[in-house]
Amino acid sequence: FSARMVREALARFDADVTLRVNSPGGSPYEGEAIRAALEAHPGRVTVIVSGLAASAASLMIMSADRIEMTAGSFLMIHNPSRGLYGTAAELRKEADELDKLARVYASVYATRSGRAVEDVMALMNAETFFGPEDAVAAGFADAVSGTAPEIAPELAAAMSAHRGALSRLRM
Repeated sequence: FSARMVREALARFDADVTLRVNSPGGSPYEGEAIRAALEAHPGRVTVIVSGLAASAASLMIMSADRIEMTAGSFLMIHNPSRGLYGTAAELRKEADELDKLARVYASVYATRSGRAVEDVMALMNAETFFGPEDAVAAGFADAVSGTAPEIAPELAAAMSAHRGALSRLRM
C-alpha cells in the first residue's frame, strides 16, 4: 500500500483509527509520508503491531498516539539502504545521502522514544530487533496488547461464508 492510499482512507472520516501493522518495510520515503499522514489525522491513532514492523514500517508508526505490540511481535530499526551501482564518486555521494537519511530518521525515533539521537543511531547501526517488552522499555511502544483481537460477529460470518465458498470452488 502507499501513502496516498493511507491519506485517502484517513480523509473519509475524522474519528479515531486503529491501524494493524505486519510489514517488513519498504521505501523509507513512503514510510515517512505515511508517518506524516498519521500525524496529521485529527482523530486518535492507535497502532497495533501484530507480527512485524520493520524498517520503513517501524518509521511510519512513530507518530501514532499509542503503539501496542502483540505478544509475539517484533519491531526493527536499522539504517536506510539502497541497491546502487555507479562510479566511485556517485557511490560516495549516495553514501552521504544515506547518512543524512539515517540522521533524520534517527531523530524521528528519538522524538518518539525520548532517547538521544546518537543512542538511536547506535541501535540503527546494529539493526536492532525489539520484542514487545523490549520495545516498550526502549520507548518505541506503549504497551503489549492482550490476546488476539475480537472479531465482530458480522465479520466472522462473512469470513466463514468466504471460506465455504472457496472450499466449494476448489471442489
